[in-house]
This record gives sequence, structure tokens and C-alpha cells, in this order.
Amino acid sequence: MRKIGRTSDVKLRTHQLKVLANILISAKNETEMISVLNSLLTRSEKAAIAQRICIIKKVQAGKQYWEIESELGTSPVTISKSIDMYLKYSDDNNTFNEVITRYSEPELNYEIVDKTKYRDISNMKIGLRSVQREEEQHRKVWDRHKKK
Repeated sequence: MRKIGRTSDVKLRTHQLKVLANILISAKNETEMISVLNSLLTRSEKAAIAQRICIIKKVQAGKQYWEIESELGTSPVTISKSIDMYLKYSDDNNTFNEVITRYSEPELNYEIVDKTKYRDISNMKIGLRSVQREEEQHRKVWDRHKKK
């Protein structure tokens, strides 16, 4: 995906975002919305957006990085990027949270595969200290967010 520089015209980008939002709003049902998203986004872009939403919901529910990593099969870097993006636009978080709260996710009947069963972790440098550091970092990020 093309990177849009920070020097781009803010008015133009805002207008384009509003056009996108209104197109999405005009979809009459889930099928139309999926068709619009399929026409606009690559498979990886759709997956990244959906994954960010899941990560933010799980962090808000009090899940730790390692739990999210295990449940979603994501890396700590992906989790951090999702949280950073969420915190970067904190002015919109109340609206985002309200929209997410209104949505009730249907139950997914899916068996999650534990990836650690299939890879050699004998030489991985992971231990109690790294988990503690990760949890401390997680706490600091969310404590900063709560103070705002």
C-alpha cells in the first residue's frame, strides 16, 4: 500500500476519508459492505483491520499480551502496533468504543491451533523475566491512556 506523506493536503485527506465513510454507511447490508471492502482493500489490509479490532477489544477486556498472542496467533509487535494506533487517535476512542460496544459478535465455532506445538522452541529465549517485562510495558501504556 502506498504511504501517504505527512505533507499531503490535510483537507484533501479529510475529504477522502469522509467519502469513504459515507460509502461504507450507504451499504444496505453485510453483503454490500463486504463487496465494497473486497473492492477497496487487499486481503491482508482487511485482515489487519479486523485483527486490530480484535486486539483492542481483548486488551480492553484485560487480556495480557501472551494471552492475545496465543488466542489470535499474533506477535507482540502486532499487538503493540495496534495499541499504539489506538492511542495515537485517542480523540476518537470514545466514539470507537461506543460503536464496538453496540456490536455483539456472533459465536465463532473454530478450533484455534496452538502454533507452539508445531515449531521448535527449544532455543527460544523466553522466560519469566520477558513475560514480566511485557506485562509491565502493557501496564504502562494503558496507565498513560487512562490518565488522558
